[in-house]
Amino acid sequence: MPSKTDKMDGVFAIECKIKNKVYIGKSNGVGVAKRSAKSKLKKGTFHNKETQLDFNKYPNSFEFCKVFLLEEENEKNLTELLEAIKKEYLGDGFIP
Repeated sequence: MPSKTDKMDGVFAIECKIKNKVYIGKSNGVGVAKRSAKSKLKKGTFHNKETQLDFNKYPNSFEFCKVFLLEEENEKNLTELLEAIKKEYLGDGFIP
């Protein structure tokens, strides 16, 4: 069933809780992109090899629930959105 986010610009996060890693993807169809990423990970065909290897080893420790929407695609909104994601996942803003 289509989601209201299917045709919306945004950023999504896939978190591997056991390894404390987050993959971040951006799309102009963020709902579809998030579902596609999950499907590709399950099939073993995800384009990010490190994320795929982690998923293969720890499939039950992945979370696919975060979607952040852009109201307009412009640099200011994207910067604010990325800052919100950093706070959500990294706390102090440190990126390893």
